[in-house]
Amino acid sequence: MSVGRTTIEYFAAYNPRMHGISNTRVPTFSFVCPPGARTFAACSQQIDTFADGENASQADLTARVARRVSKHGEILYGLRYLNFGALRRLPRPAR
Repeated sequence: MSVGRTTIEYFAAYNPRMHGISNTRVPTFSFVCPPGARTFAACSQQIDTFADGENASQADLTARVARRVSKHGEILYGLRYLNFGALRRLPRPAR
């Protein structure tokens, strides 16, 4: 919407479902050493990696005002609201 040299813009976006995978790395106290290793420096720490499913949603609201101040420039200011919520599904422990 324009009024003289001023333009007002507003946007709204919503993503109800986003899916992803989050990887979690957990260091352990186990070390793997190559055969014949004589020093501890040749060993490496074992790190377990788990893939966790993730569901999320996002809302994005933007309002801004642009005011032309000259032939080659304008002043732009505004507000943005971004809301992101995620639910992580952790694996169930073995019984």
